[in-house]
Amino acid sequence: MILRCRFTKLGDIAYISHLDLLKIFIRALRRSMIEVNYSEGFHPHPKISFSSALSLGIESYAEFIDIDIKNSGDSINFLQRMNESLPEGIDIIECKETEKAEPLTKTMSHSLYEIYFDSDNDGISDAIAQVMKSEELMLKKRNKKKQIKDVNVREKIHSIEYDPEKNIIKTILTNSSEGALKPTDMLKAINENFGKEFNPYRIVKIASIMIADDIINII
Repeated sequence: MILRCRFTKLGDIAYISHLDLLKIFIRALRRSMIEVNYSEGFHPHPKISFSSALSLGIESYAEFIDIDIKNSGDSINFLQRMNESLPEGIDIIECKETEKAEPLTKTMSHSLYEIYFDSDNDGISDAIAQVMKSEELMLKKRNKKKQIKDVNVREKIHSIEYDPEKNIIKTILTNSSEGALKPTDMLKAINENFGKEFNPYRIVKIASIMIADDIINII
């Protein structure tokens, strides 16, 4: 049986790597005495898969993990047992049973982020308006050959708006297996193109989203 779980990654735990996150869940499963099915072959590994990896330092209320458990009876108190074994900052919010789960990377095309600032951002509303009107937002990125190339990231920005009262940006960015846009890279591109220094103190992923035929579905 596969359990698809949504969990948080908040506070200092946001700075651990994707590999360390996997180790944390494996240890928690062992402490909870929940058996997991393993792959076959010379190097069997537990059947656990995550949604796309977050950049270090970005917090989240909407991370997902698929866990293929061996005994269906373990699903009854699964959430409670796991949360008692997981470290502070990681909490499983909900779990749903599924017999055959489509890969997480294919079911979540976008992510909704909130970007928090603690200082005035003169000109940020105008910059955002220009971004949404334009078909280009160029970003200098280093490729695998360590060459610096100009990349158009505008097509990976579904929406972006600024709330002056709360001093936050809300944005929906592409997060598919074909290519994701990090919120930090989006801000870097805005700063480079508009000569600004918009520097947030916190970035939080609020939701994972599937957009198809212009219909937005929050996972």
